[in-house]
Amino acid sequence: MAAEAQLTPLMTQYRRIKGELPKDALLLFRLGDFYEMFFEDAQTGAQILNSAPQPPVFARSVAESEDCRAVTERRRAMSA
Repeated sequence: MAAEAQLTPLMTQYRRIKGELPKDALLLFRLGDFYEMFFEDAQTGAQILNSAPQPPVFARSVAESEDCRAVTERRRAMSA
């Protein structure tokens, strides 16, 4: 139950819907203009579509933000 308490509302909704489907069903979850697959569905979907699973956009955004912060900090250090 502790893991369930840590889920975002979106993931809580996803898990609830996924639990209502047959075990072999893939759930494409609409987020804005896009459809996303999570967890095992992402792996299975990638195999079916013959593509690699993509990291979540927020993970890329965080990494890019961290890179930008590091560059900014280096520039500040150099100008000091």
